[in-house]
Amino acid sequence: MKTGVKVGDAMTEAPVVVKPSETLQKCAKLMLKRKIGNVLVIKKEKLIGIVTEKDLVRDVVSKGLDPKKTLIEEVMTKRMKTIEPDRDIIEAMQHMRANKIRRLPVLHKDTVVGIITQKDIIRLQPAILEVIADRGKIKIPKKEKYIEGVCEICESYAQLHDREGKFICAECIDQLGENVQED
Repeated sequence: MKTGVKVGDAMTEAPVVVKPSETLQKCAKLMLKRKIGNVLVIKKEKLIGIVTEKDLVRDVVSKGLDPKKTLIEEVMTKRMKTIEPDRDIIEAMQHMRANKIRRLPVLHKDTVVGIITQKDIIRLQPAILEVIADRGKIKIPKKEKYIEGVCEICESYAQLHDREGKFICAECIDQLGENVQED
């Protein structure tokens, strides 16, 4: 399935980048200052790695590394998945899910042009659902409002739903063969 929404439309342009020769302390401070969970590692204008908050916790804290002396290149993830900006957002979601990752660097002809994260996709979710719904792929059910009272068919006290001017309970609606969306 395709949505027509491209990775390039949803990605964060100009992601924060660092050199592999910088220290983890400098990297962590930059991530805190910019309020981000990752930085891309660039060498000679080529993407060579990524450092995430998970890398910092896993390597610095659990292994007892000195962040003032340890270089980024020692802990960065070197083998990372990437995606192109002209790919459909669904493909990015599938890559993230399949690889259990939360972000994908976006490359155009081996040049970093952005990063797409789960947060970027979540921000787009209502728009994606609208696109899919408009194409008839899914139907978004509308929540039905109800009142409480005595069912006009079985006379039991319950949540009542308006059916052609009659207020009836979900049980009676089920017997009539209809579906009810509860709040």
